[in-house]
Amino acid sequence: MRKYSIALFFVVFSFTAFSEPALQYAGSGIWSGFEALNAPGGNYLYAGFPYGLGVFDVSDSLNCRLREWEFIGAQVNNIKIVGNYAYLAAGSKGLAIVDISNPLDLSLVATLDIGETAKGIDVSGNYAVVAGTAIGIYIIDISNPASPVRVGNYPLTGGCMHVLTEGNLAYVCRGLGGFAIVDFSTPSAPVLRGTYSSSTLIREAAKSGNYVYLAAELAGITVLDVSTPTSLVVAGTFPAPSGRSLSCITIQDNVAYVGAGNYGVLSFDITTPSSITEIDRYPMSTTSVIRISVDGGMLYFSTSEGLQVLDVGTSPTTITFVSRENLHAGIEYVWGGGSKLLTSSGVYGIDGFNMPTPYEPLQTFNYTNSHRFYAAIYYNHYIFSAEATYGLGVLRSTSLAEYPDAIRMISVGGTSKDVARVDTLLYVLTTNGVTQLKIINPEEPMIFWDAPISGAAAFYPTRDYVYVVDEDEGLVVLETGMMTEVGRDATATDFDYMGMTVLGSFAYVAAGSDGLLVFDVSNPASPALVREIDTPDDAVGVTSANGWVYVAVDREGVLPMRIVGAGDSLVGYDNFPTGGRSKGIYAEGQYVFVADRYAVMILRNTSTSIEEGFSLPERWEMGIWPNPFNSACSFNAPSGSVVRIYDATGRIVAELPHIMTKETGRWEPGREIGSGNYFIRADFGNRIYSCKATYIK
Repeated sequence: MRKYSIALFFVVFSFTAFSEPALQYAGSGIWSGFEALNAPGGNYLYAGFPYGLGVFDVSDSLNCRLREWEFIGAQVNNIKIVGNYAYLAAGSKGLAIVDISNPLDLSLVATLDIGETAKGIDVSGNYAVVAGTAIGIYIIDISNPASPVRVGNYPLTGGCMHVLTEGNLAYVCRGLGGFAIVDFSTPSAPVLRGTYSSSTLIREAAKSGNYVYLAAELAGITVLDVSTPTSLVVAGTFPAPSGRSLSCITIQDNVAYVGAGNYGVLSFDITTPSSITEIDRYPMSTTSVIRISVDGGMLYFSTSEGLQVLDVGTSPTTITFVSRENLHAGIEYVWGGGSKLLTSSGVYGIDGFNMPTPYEPLQTFNYTNSHRFYAAIYYNHYIFSAEATYGLGVLRSTSLAEYPDAIRMISVGGTSKDVARVDTLLYVLTTNGVTQLKIINPEEPMIFWDAPISGAAAFYPTRDYVYVVDEDEGLVVLETGMMTEVGRDATATDFDYMGMTVLGSFAYVAAGSDGLLVFDVSNPASPALVREIDTPDDAVGVTSANGWVYVAVDREGVLPMRIVGAGDSLVGYDNFPTGGRSKGIYAEGQYVFVADRYAVMILRNTSTSIEEGFSLPERWEMGIWPNPFNSACSFNAPSGSVVRIYDATGRIVAELPHIMTKETGRWEPGREIGSGNYFIRADFGNRIYSCKATYIK
């Protein structure tokens, strides 16, 4: 890491860190990257994501959709559903318990830190058994779900990958450590009953009768007779396809379903454990099977590209495709303005959102073509996108509520990496420099000036100046009249520049492993690097609002810093770990929006008041009853409110203008309104009331 001694001296006196939180979770959108699955029967499928627990509505197998989620802040690796609760192996959070009595309104009940990463979980009676990745298994009393208590543990060196229970026995997959059976009849003093060694990684197990079926990666399926736990016997095997790896297994009736990575899903007849026979294979092409769950005649499996649904019940000898729900990852850029939001995800395109409230952005579309999208902004019913080697894309979308129409592509030279707007001027950052365009007519932007800077990495335009950082050139300042250089700091080279923002007389630059850099730009003719500040992880993005600087710090989430006195004096607060990989970031008012690879994360700054320039809608409590409802619902809002009802895409489905003469309103959906989640929003002066309603026909 490149640091100057004088810079370190300044850091000591100009940057104060406080161990207190400033950011809290407020909401999120587009969850992806899920692994764990549990289909307990009924209309809902539960999935483990990098951030928490998600719920798919699978009542219509042809149209499965992710409907709800509960943020926990860690990767959910495994799920066990018992009654009204979901028990989760929640990564760094340990055990997490979520109330699922209403699957469309989840509620986190409790968490319990086990001292290591939780990988597997199962429940037996009043006890949850949690498998840790390093030390062993933990026995937790869950007789009161709101207050779980750790009562015992059994150390298994090398850690565990999966656990299932039956009665007082825990069957533990230990990866390269093999397989073990632990008796927890006395929860405070578990006892090892039997072990099995394997030459390959044992990832997951399923049990049927007296037999445990191990998904033993390259070795294939190994069947253990566990009728005598102290004397395990191999009862049968089935080799993995040549060069293939088995990752997961589940059993229904006499059929085992196995995930084999990019080889697909395999089904086996296990009626005779000593003579397993393959029934069918559902092949994969460009993605891999991660986890499997079976409910009745439907098989659900997670992939890096989302959920897939297979029919395994119509014909036992034939697995057939039913549907898929794409949940793309790679979200790396986020832009917002007022109630509009855009994200870009590279080859997965751009996503549009409307925000009746800032807490729950409603996805309206995903736009893709053959291009790679680096960035996108919205202005006057048009989307302007940086589309790599293709240049600047112009798309039309009236209110970001509908799928956009492609209007034109403008070549700007080099690879387009970012786009920004100031008044009626567009600026495009390319590998060749910065291009300025006039957008009096948004459908025909006109190129005015080009400023060649061969290695431009990040920029920030204002009315008078465009600030550009380059690893070889340092910080370059351009005037906006003719895009000519007016000043530079040529000493600020060899930094891994990744993002920047300008607030007042200072520019704040995310510089990868070099942390956050602060430049004094009060005199544009002679900008100067004045501070270097370490960050918890690589600084990959930065934004500012209301006297705060927010840094996206990769695996460590978001680092908030309050500006005090001169702009180079900062007070740091605890970083908020989002659970994913923070990259793109922007802030408005009290809210910080983060492109976190697997989701759009919304954080709220609790240390700044509403009066500090807050421009997004303010949240107020609003009651609704009954909820869910099947014919009509009532709600409370101020007399004189304008009430609008939004569907899950952000489209207005009903409007009740100025009919709220009392504090109680009523909504009775028309026949054209389908079941689903709706948002009731009441506008009253400069205040907004909102709540979510679940309509079930």
